[in-house]
Amino acid sequence: MLYCDLDRFKSINDGFGHLEGDYVLRQFAGILRSTFRSSDVLARLGGDEFVVMLTNADPATIDAAMVRVEKEFSAFANLTPRGYPLGCSLGLVSYEGHRLPDLDTMIAAADARMYAMKKRRVQGGVGASTT
Repeated sequence: MLYCDLDRFKSINDGFGHLEGDYVLRQFAGILRSTFRSSDVLARLGGDEFVVMLTNADPATIDAAMVRVEKEFSAFANLTPRGYPLGCSLGLVSYEGHRLPDLDTMIAAADARMYAMKKRRVQGGVGASTT
């Protein structure tokens, strides 16, 4: 499961309005749809949070997809004429029946990894949380 969150999304809504925020959400959802396979399940949890359930994906495929998401969203952000800062943070967990037995527990764990990644990025680190 990959948990995705848009960085600084509230500032877009507050500074440029909800129509602009909706545009950014649609663009991000499109990037997710084009990056992942039709067998993967994509859902918006609310606000600027999305989750992707990857099916039968090996670690190399998942890592490549995460890199593509960040690359495609960065390209979109660089083309945005309004000049607001955009980014996304990702957190990944794998199903573990004994430690992550259900969907709610997996979402919470992936969310925690995403926030850890976001914190590292703010402190100067870069990269997605994949462990």
